[in-house]
Amino acid sequence: MSRPVQLAFASAIAIMLVVGAISYHATEVSRESDRWVRHTYEVLVSLQELVLAMESIKSGYRGYILTADESRLELFRAGVSSAEQKLAAVRSLTADNPAQQSRIPALETLVTRRIQFARMLIDLRRTKGFEPALNALRIGQGGRTSDGVKRVTGEMRNEELGLLSSRVADADRRLCYMRASLLLIVAL
Repeated sequence: MSRPVQLAFASAIAIMLVVGAISYHATEVSRESDRWVRHTYEVLVSLQELVLAMESIKSGYRGYILTADESRLELFRAGVSSAEQKLAAVRSLTADNPAQQSRIPALETLVTRRIQFARMLIDLRRTKGFEPALNALRIGQGGRTSDGVKRVTGEMRNEELGLLSSRVADADRRLCYMRASLLLIVAL
């Protein structure tokens, strides 16, 4: 085999190795970017499920106040369980984000207040009857607490949407860079 053919063969192998290395790196970068995008969606879903759990709590205790039907409390109990799980999930999923972590204590306090308020109304309905429970419900503490939960989860959602936007843009930018690098190497 002549020297020029050996050099061409060696160059082709070198190019294939470089293209393979760049492709491998691009795949790893893409996986990491995808992981962060999925992570952001997990946070968004957990926040939405927390809001839904809070609505279940509200529906459950209100149904009980109106009917005194103990079976209505199943929705309340399920909502409490779900709210606690989703709050723990949000806390865990946002552990990497100091801005989100700074909102967790307020969110925990609001969720706890809402649950305590609901339990107080349920107890009031059981012990004093419909009118006292309805009067306590009309005071509006539950509504203010619900508004607070929606406000804080909305702030957290907006933070995550901003992260999602930047993570998707970063993933697109990295993909374009890798494609350009591959095209440049192949063109050589």
